Amino acid sequence: MQHQQQQKEEQIRTLVVQLSQRRGELEKIKTTITILQTQTKSTAQPQTILQQQTNQLPPTKWADMVEEDEKNEEDERK
Repeated sequence: MQHQQQQKEEQIRTLVVQLSQRRGELEKIKTTITILQTQTKSTAQPQTILQQQTNQLPPTKWADMVEEDEKNEEDERK
């Protein structure tokens, strides 16, 4: 009975160590995400605006615009 108790306590200690290691890993990941968000804020903003504008266009209008762009590119090549 005492042996089982010791095993359980050892398992708990192991789990506590693993949890604190994972917590440390999570903190590193959170820090990395924060740094990346800070670095990309200035460049991400125009992309977000463009995405919002694109999402507001009806699908057929979007397809027509893409097709028109492709035609213009072909004409420019000629």
